[in-house]
Amino acid sequence: MTIRPFHTFVALFALIACAGCEASSKHSAWEGPHALQPVSYDAWSYHDRAGQTLHTTHYVIHTTIDNKEFLNRLAQVMEGSYTQYQKLAPLADASNAPMQCFVFDRRPEWVAFTREHTGTDAQTYLQINRGGYTVRDWFVSYFIGDLGTFSVAAHEGWHQFVSRNFKSRLPPFLEEGIATQFESIR
Repeated sequence: MTIRPFHTFVALFALIACAGCEASSKHSAWEGPHALQPVSYDAWSYHDRAGQTLHTTHYVIHTTIDNKEFLNRLAQVMEGSYTQYQKLAPLADASNAPMQCFVFDRRPEWVAFTREHTGTDAQTYLQINRGGYTVRDWFVSYFIGDLGTFSVAAHEGWHQFVSRNFKSRLPPFLEEGIATQFESIR
């Protein structure tokens, strides 16, 4: 019997989809960290706008948001999400270098950063109305409310994790589909 790559791919996709359905049908308890990860803060600025850089175990988060309670939760969401990524892909070779995140308070800051750092791809990214994007292993987003921002961060964090730790990127529909599984923040 010959196993065709397409059939293997369809079977893998079905398995992942069913696993996602099973997990969402149960009311499982939060398996991320129950206490805040150690977070240290440094001053940072973007275009004369005061901000800060948060350092966690796996992330360096540059932000112009000045709400410390929100930022502590963002750090917890990112580290909790990282724990979930590792559960999904336990054999991924985890890098020791923290991943870079840029979370702006306002969309105009995000627009300026995008134009400055993404070259000819900027026009594509600027079509995003709510959310963010990942380039290589760093992501950029802006504040769209607490839960919305957490959801985007966890989603984009999966793309970072794949980019950093997998041999190559997954097919876009599969990587994007998996990333959506991390968007529900409770």
